[in-house]
Amino acid sequence: MRKENNKNGHNNSEQLDIIYEKFPKHRFNTRRRTITSEKWVEQIFNTKTAKEGGVARRKLSSIDKFASQAWVLDEATKRGFYVIQVKQQWVFICNERKLHIVEPTALAA
Repeated sequence: MRKENNKNGHNNSEQLDIIYEKFPKHRFNTRRRTITSEKWVEQIFNTKTAKEGGVARRKLSSIDKFASQAWVLDEATKRGFYVIQVKQQWVFICNERKLHIVEPTALAA
């Protein structure tokens, strides 16, 4: 079985050897990690910041890749959290308390 070479004329293992020679103190994870959709959604709301009532954010492309917008929105709603879309990101306000929007005119008074 012949190994295919990349555009530099090296196969993948040769390429890694070259990288390791250039950066001997660095460690590279060459294995891909897989995560289930359930774990991905859970990890949004199980971070220290989220547990303390803080803010989490995720790109819409990541939500679509690992779960679905409907599912993530449903999970946030079950927890009583707020979800705000800002451009291509969802911002999760991980707090059940009433949300108060501060408007610039309120600051002028």
